Amino acid sequence: MEPGEDNTQANILVSQFANTTFFLVPTIEKLIALFEKATGSEKGFLGYDEFLNLVNSKLPVNASLEDDRVTRRIFAVLDKDCDYYLNINEFIMGLSLLTRTNKEEQFKLVFKVFDADDDGTITLHELARILKLNTASIKSDD
Repeated sequence: MEPGEDNTQANILVSQFANTTFFLVPTIEKLIALFEKATGSEKGFLGYDEFLNLVNSKLPVNASLEDDRVTRRIFAVLDKDCDYYLNINEFIMGLSLLTRTNKEEQFKLVFKVFDADDDGTITLHELARILKLNTASIKSDD
């Protein structure tokens, strides 16, 4: 590898995400650094447990994600190539969709999370699961 090639690749990556996400460059650089720290390189992969630990390490304790069906489904929706790992692109694009997108895109993402069989509809069974999860969440908050 030529001197400076790593820096050039990093700049290309930052530029790519700056053009395709709602994140500003300093945030993208921090997210890339977080990903690299968790995986060892920008070419690494995050499994579900690593994803959960990484996200929870940056969230306030009262907002942390639980290891439950909804969180696993969020991970599955972000895992575009269905290999059970998130690459840098899936990680940053996914976080952008979760946090910095317009209401319509957020709605589409939430719909995908609850459309468990990916058939483009939310069945009565899937709706019952959503209501059951929300009821359990409300009871645990009391």
